Amino acid sequence: MWKQYEIFTSLFHSKGGTTACPTVFMRFYADGNMEIREPLVAMTIDDVKDAFDLESRLVQCLLQQMTTYDSSQEKILALAFDRHTVLSVVMRVE
Repeated sequence: MWKQYEIFTSLFHSKGGTTACPTVFMRFYADGNMEIREPLVAMTIDDVKDAFDLESRLVQCLLQQMTTYDSSQEKILALAFDRHTVLSVVMRVE
């Protein structure tokens, strides 16, 4: 899982950007496949709450990031493995 996350962040670190409201740029990792040509999915806090398990510590961490980061200067990239497992990072937009 961590190896796929490292690959994801190296491939997609330049994708996404600043937004007016809290947004995560998500990639779904399914069946051992991470389609590079597909665009990242922009998800709001409500989208995340609807799509993922709110009892998951990793989902709670993502929601915490989404409520505390500066969307005018930073972005959040995330890789979802299933409804419970989402790895995310806040990155400064250059």
